[in-house]
Formats: sequence, C-alpha cells, structure tokens
Amino acid sequence: MLTVLGLAAAILSTTVLWPQVRLSCLQRRTRGLPPAAAWLTVALNVHWLVFALLAGNPVQALTHVVVGAGNTAVLGALLLTRPELRTARALRANASDAAVAAVLGAVAGVAGVAAAVLPPLRLLRDRAQDTSGISPARWGLAASSLAWTAYGAGTGETVIWLSAGLDAVCALAVCALLQTRRPAVVVARRRVLAAA
Repeated sequence: MLTVLGLAAAILSTTVLWPQVRLSCLQRRTRGLPPAAAWLTVALNVHWLVFALLAGNPVQALTHVVVGAGNTAVLGALLLTRPELRTARALRANASDAAVAAVLGAVAGVAGVAAAVLPPLRLLRDRAQDTSGISPARWGLAASSLAWTAYGAGTGETVIWLSAGLDAVCALAVCALLQTRRPAVVVARRRVLAAA
C-alpha cells in the first residue's frame, strides 16, 4: 500500500508542475509569479533531492530530479522574460525575502541538527567503532559553534542559536567520547612498537 501511495505521490508531483512550465517556458507568460517563490522552490527541490539520495529512495530522488528540472525551467523563464528581475538589486531583494530566508533557515537548521547529532549517537551506539578517522581537533573547536550561538541569540534568530547551540553540545559530547577511547590505529602502533 505504501509503495502505491509513494508512486501516486511521485506521479502527481511530476504532473502538477507541467502546466506552469508550458505557460512560463513555451508561452513566455510569467507575470504574477513571485520571484522569491520561484527561487525557493528550486532550493527546496535541491534539499529534497539530497534527502532522497541519502535516504536511498530512488522514487523520491527521480521525482525531485524531474520536478527540480521543471521548477528550474520556470525560474529561468521568469528571469528571461522579466529583465528587471535580473538586476543585482532585484536578485538581492528576492533572495532576502523574509519567507525565503525563514524556510531556507529552517531547512538548514534541521540539516545542521542532524549533522551535529549523528556523530555522538553513532559513537554511543557502537562502542567498538574505530575512531582513528575522527579528528579530535575538529570537534574540539566548538568555540565557533558557541560564537554562532551567541550571535543568533543576540540577533534574535532562533534557528541560528538553536542549531549552533546543539552543535556545540554535540561537539563537546564527541570530544568526551573520543577521550574515553583510543583509536585502533594508535593501539595497533603501540603493539607494533612493543613487539619491536
């Protein structure tokens, strides 16, 4: 049942966009399309495509390749038919639109949280894991996350301080976990030296 539902969602997602592609690209009619929304849909397609690839979901990945191509075509038609949107000032204004910033910030915040939480969880779940490829210095430099936390709190940007604060906590957890384990490479080198 879930496979059928997934296929139905993929088919509907890939077909619902093409009337807009035809209108924008073939008939070159783009008046009324909000530029910020066009940029945002392209960015969201990229995020969803990366998610689908990481999740190993080929149906979803193919859907976002097709839908992403359509949304990119609509954005291209919008920029080609409306030269006033191609100025540096217009590009900055559309890119900094509050809705675009809020959604991209939320997506980036979620991605940042996932990236921060996974390393300590993996270290906790697999205590026998070889940690020789993990740089203690990289995780020890949690000061950058603390600085971003302070900046986000100072500017009132919740997504920034929350994501960076969690990153700092996770970085300190990784440091603590690395201190309790000796990488397999170090252990192997000591054995070789002891045998010699």
